[in-house]
Amino acid sequence: MESRNNILEELQEISPVLASSYPLPVPYKVPEGYFGQLPSDALTIVKISSANATDELQALSPLLGSISKKSPYHLPEDYFKDLAENTVAETRAVAFVQEELGDFSPVLSNLKQAPLYEVPAGYFEQLPNAILSKVKAQQPAKVVKMVRRNNLRRYIAAASVLLVLLTGTWWFMQRPGN
Repeated sequence: MESRNNILEELQEISPVLASSYPLPVPYKVPEGYFGQLPSDALTIVKISSANATDELQALSPLLGSISKKSPYHLPEDYFKDLAENTVAETRAVAFVQEELGDFSPVLSNLKQAPLYEVPAGYFEQLPNAILSKVKAQQPAKVVKMVRRNNLRRYIAAASVLLVLLTGTWWFMQRPGN
C-alpha cells in the first residue's frame, strides 16, 4: 500500500489534473448475481437448443435454415445389384467396338500395339562419346582484359582531399595566438 501512496504523491507533484482522476474506474462490470445464475442459464440454453434442430438453425442463420435438406445426390433403385452386370456389359461393348475397328482398318488396330517412342540402337552406348567430341571441338573463349580507368580518378580525389586538409592545417597553424 505504501508504494501506491508514493505513486499517488509523485503523480500529484507531476500533474494535479491527472492525480485527481486516479484511480481510474474499471470500464467492465459484471451484473449482480451473474455467476450465481450462470449454471442455470447455461442449462436452460442447452435444453432449449436440444428441443428442435431446425428451429435452432432458423434462429441462428435464416439463410442456412431456408436451404432444402433433401440430398441432391441419388442412386437408381437396385444400383448395386445391377452394378456387376452393367460393368460386364460395358466391357463387352468396348471389346466389340475394338474388334469392329480391327476388322474395319487393320492399320489402325496395329498402331495401338506399336510403341510410340523408340530410341535408335546403341544410342545410350554412343551418347558419352558424342558429348565429349562436341565439348572438345569447341574453341576456348577469348579472354578480354578489363582496363581499370577508375584508378586515376581515385588518385586525383585522394590528392584533392589531402591538399584541402594540408591547406586547412597550414592556415590554422599560421593564425596568431596558436
